[in-house]
Amino acid sequence: ARSACTGACPAPTDAFDAWLNRAARPPRGTRALLCGAPSRVEALARALYLAGLPRSQLHAEAFTGE
Repeated sequence: ARSACTGACPAPTDAFDAWLNRAARPPRGTRALLCGAPSRVEALARALYLAGLPRSQLHAEAFTGE
């Protein structure tokens, strides 16, 4: 999966984002399941990828509220 998120991603806004910014590389075998607003899912997916989580271990679902 390719992320459409660029420099326009939302800035860290909560405790999880703060933790993620300090966290070391995710342990081997970590799987991340994300769901939420599209901009939030993109921002968290990008942050996890940059922290070292392979895209194949990231499962995301964006909800548009429709």
